[in-house]
Amino acid sequence: MSPVYVLKWGTFPRFWIENYSTELANSVMSRCWWTRDYDLVVFDEITYVINYGFIPLDEVLSGLKDRRPDLHVRLTGRAAPPELNAVGDIVTEMQAVKHPYRDGVSAQKGIEF
Repeated sequence: MSPVYVLKWGTFPRFWIENYSTELANSVMSRCWWTRDYDLVVFDEITYVINYGFIPLDEVLSGLKDRRPDLHVRLTGRAAPPELNAVGDIVTEMQAVKHPYRDGVSAQKGIEF
């Protein structure tokens, strides 16, 4: 299996996300983009961080353009900006057909977070 690096924004305290998201994203990009340590980098739920203005969209787009050609990058989250969709090789929009939330079941540790 290829080495994977996953950055889960939901695991950080809100204060940290609001104040240090750009530095964290840049750190991951500089660490993973040109080394051969990882074949896949996942920025889980990064669209929220972009949409709330904690990371400038232009920095994400620039970072994606500057990565090594064989590095796969996955960005997840709802309401991706159109500019992000435009540069993606694959864009998927998921829709819940059936979900426990509708029956009043709260998010479960290890499943939704």
